[in-house]
Amino acid sequence: EILYVGLPGSQPKDSEETLNEAADAHMQALEQIMLPHCWWNYTPENSAKRGDLWNGENLSIVSNNEGRAPASLIRPYISRCSGVPVSQS
Repeated sequence: EILYVGLPGSQPKDSEETLNEAADAHMQALEQIMLPHCWWNYTPENSAKRGDLWNGENLSIVSNNEGRAPASLIRPYISRCSGVPVSQS
């Protein structure tokens, strides 16, 4: 079976802190239930004023050629595990 989990919703275009909080909460929830995941939104035209230019969202990992929310999006992960993992903390 494949489970698809959507993005955490539209974010205000002027709030990097809100993106950090939303990204961290989203990633923590997926990590707690041990689901593999990735943040799949790269919009090179993103800016604080215009957002992603789609659906009012502002979730791109870049804005004005700079990374966004790196503390929330760059995370350690299990690449190999001997046995059955019981947590990712």
